[in-house]
Amino acid sequence: MTTAATAAPVDLISDLQDDLLQRILFYLLAAGEVARTSVLSRRWRHLWSNAIALRFDVGRKPGKYGETNGDAARRVIAAASAIVARRAAANGGPDVEDLELLFVYTSEDDVYLMDMVHHHGRDITPEQIATWLHFAASRVTGFFALALPMVPQQEEEDGDDEAQDEEEEYDDGEEEGGKEEEEKKEEEEKHVAGEEEEEHVDEEPMVEHIDNVNNVEEDRVLVVEMPCSARAEEMDLTLGGNARLKVPVAGIAGAFTALTDMTLRYAQLDPASGDDLRLSDLLSSSCCPQLRSLCLNQILGLTTLRLDASDTLEDLRLGSLRDLETLGVVAPGLLFLSVWNCGAISEARIAAPRVEELHFVFVRHPKLLQFDGAASVRRVVSLQMWSHGLRRGGEGSAGDCNDNSATVWLLRNCTGVNRLRLEVNLPYWWSDFKGKECLDLSCICQSADWDNLNLSLEHLRNLEIYDFVLLDSQIHLLRLLPASAPALERMAVEFDMSEFKDGEDQVNFDIPCAGGRWLPSVWECTEQAFVRPVGYEWLKDAEREKGGGEA
Repeated sequence: MTTAATAAPVDLISDLQDDLLQRILFYLLAAGEVARTSVLSRRWRHLWSNAIALRFDVGRKPGKYGETNGDAARRVIAAASAIVARRAAANGGPDVEDLELLFVYTSEDDVYLMDMVHHHGRDITPEQIATWLHFAASRVTGFFALALPMVPQQEEEDGDDEAQDEEEEYDDGEEEGGKEEEEKKEEEEKHVAGEEEEEHVDEEPMVEHIDNVNNVEEDRVLVVEMPCSARAEEMDLTLGGNARLKVPVAGIAGAFTALTDMTLRYAQLDPASGDDLRLSDLLSSSCCPQLRSLCLNQILGLTTLRLDASDTLEDLRLGSLRDLETLGVVAPGLLFLSVWNCGAISEARIAAPRVEELHFVFVRHPKLLQFDGAASVRRVVSLQMWSHGLRRGGEGSAGDCNDNSATVWLLRNCTGVNRLRLEVNLPYWWSDFKGKECLDLSCICQSADWDNLNLSLEHLRNLEIYDFVLLDSQIHLLRLLPASAPALERMAVEFDMSEFKDGEDQVNFDIPCAGGRWLPSVWECTEQAFVRPVGYEWLKDAEREKGGGEA
């Protein structure tokens, strides 16, 4: 017969060595969860204080957000500041493999909500940031992420509060969430209460605080220096959009030699001080010999980027660099290249002989485009083409020339492409002419412009066209592309329904295409409860027979 004592569960975990227990704690998603393990037993009581992963995250945006709803985020900031300061002061303590300080709310899709007002942004001080950056530079051996919100000005805060007053009341789920936050607060206070933040490391400051005083509000501008770490392998820095990034001089002994992945977003550079040139040097092979992935997004002041990358760089993503005018990339091992929303580029020289996948959107008309490696591209996952616009050199074309020169150059030179995803766009002013044909002879929509493209897409097998509108110019393009691709097996077209006339419930899509038949593939239900096709697919007869479809 089994007694209650013998039936009690046996703790087989607590007898493990500390390094194994720390590895278990590593997989908990938040520092608060790690701290709560101290109540499991006396054996676990102090493990959390030497955790090898410190993750602080304000999480999703609250359902109803205002000044008072930022209290939970403020507690996260206070806990992060106290714990990191204490670990920094404990000389000889264990290093941290993963340090995440994420103080920007995210959407349900885990995308940073950079445009919303973050009331807790004013609670983050330059001294706190300096401590975090010094700790990351000296003690982080794996992944370091810092996400700072834009510091709200008083007018924005007042306007946000008024807007939130008009929202719906909390639902039951949010009420329960408030209780959970209170419980979390009590738990964190057990470990953080009574601890004052340590003074920041007595070194050259990594954050400067600039005050500009006006009659209404004191504006804060942070100047943040990139942490020079010799051991961190991954960095993800999101600096709120109004923080200036101070780029260190390349060549500091050992700095960035272990870095494999770098993401820099929402920052400002000072090109007058040479920050853009120093960033190019820092990210090149001499300083980052192991860099595999690089993402630069939403960075102001980056006018020149000349990247002489190591053979290890395989993934390069450049997005929303609106000041970028000169781009130079030498990347012998690059496999994926994305250049998106960089409309100011006038000169681009790219040497990437192994690149296989290309994303090239909103790069309008560089005066010089050289791409050594275009013939190796196999997949163009996104390419933009304008169906209407002024020819280069035409009257009024200086600031609004959409002549597709960059797109056409890529289509002519990426001769090995087997998959192409093309976005056909109308200029913003076309919304006044919804459903009407263009009669302007100086517009690139005229058929002669399309006939002179002289494309040869011998290897193209799969073609997808998005944002299509039933205008003569786009129909002409739709006929031209298959004629340039003798090996084409599949073509898909999805419409931009916003460009159709109001109340139009059917799309008359009857475009002859030899060797196959168009069939509806994507459907939608209109507000009037009409079900209509918004996308069609064409398959070559032989391919349709293989799939058992209609010929």
